[in-house]
Parts: sequence; structure tokens; C-alpha cells
Amino acid sequence: IINVATLCTPGTAVGATSPGTFVTVYPDPTRPTASNLNVNNSAPIPNLVVVPVGPGGFVDLYNNKGTVNLIADVSGYFAP
Repeated sequence: IINVATLCTPGTAVGATSPGTFVTVYPDPTRPTASNLNVNNSAPIPNLVVVPVGPGGFVDLYNNKGTVNLIADVSGYFAP
């Protein structure tokens, strides 16, 4: 197990059912009001996200409305 403070992850939203939705990636447990991906329902939308890890070692993914498939890989991390 690695002690990780922040993750660097490429995220892609695919197949959104509601136009104008957004996705937020954030440290558990408090969700901010800013988005990381602004999604439409016609094409995959990629973005690189750098997000701190929450106190329990988790990050959360929040979709504003409808459904969407989210693809996320960890491409790097920052140690404390």
C-alpha cells in the first residue's frame, strides 16, 4: 500500500442520457460546487483530473443528472 495524497487521473464521460450534465471528482466526503467534466450526450468527453485523496483514502465521482458511464485510470500520484 502506498501513502497517496493526490491522484492524477484521466477521466472520460461516455453515453450521457441528459444533455448539460456535469461530473465532479472530489475527495470524500465533501462535494465542491465546481465540475471536472462538462458532458453532452453526443460524444465522449475526456479530461485530466488532479484530485486530493480524502481522509479515508477515497475519491468520489458525482454525476449531476441522468446517467453516464465514467472511465477513470490512475496515471500518477503525489505522495505527502
